[in-house]
Amino acid sequence: MNYWAVFVAAVVSYVIGIAWYSQWIFGRQWKKLSGVRHPKHPEKSMILGFISTLIMSFVLAQFIQIAQAGSAMQGIIVAFWLWLGFVATVSLGMVIWEGKSIKLYVLLNAFELISMIVMAAIISGWA
Repeated sequence: MNYWAVFVAAVVSYVIGIAWYSQWIFGRQWKKLSGVRHPKHPEKSMILGFISTLIMSFVLAQFIQIAQAGSAMQGIIVAFWLWLGFVATVSLGMVIWEGKSIKLYVLLNAFELISMIVMAAIISGWA
């Protein structure tokens, strides 16, 4: 496993998340749909957010390795199926059980899909 690829994939995914949830892209819509306010300790939230992204990148790399995905496209396919089977299905619970809007579900899951695809392309395409 290439740990540099895992780290770079996590950093790139994290930067995409910062942009995605910024006020210029979907930040206002996300806050409105989710009811999220500014965290009391944003630096702690940022650190924990990056750690969770790093863990996701590492686990994704494990699955890419198990699947023997040797190209960026093969890694993307692995990421898509993992997203569909685990992320999209588990997060649907917020719509079914918590009464959150389908718009919020789509907004969150579109980011997760893009994030996982980019991470997989970096991890599996790193030569």
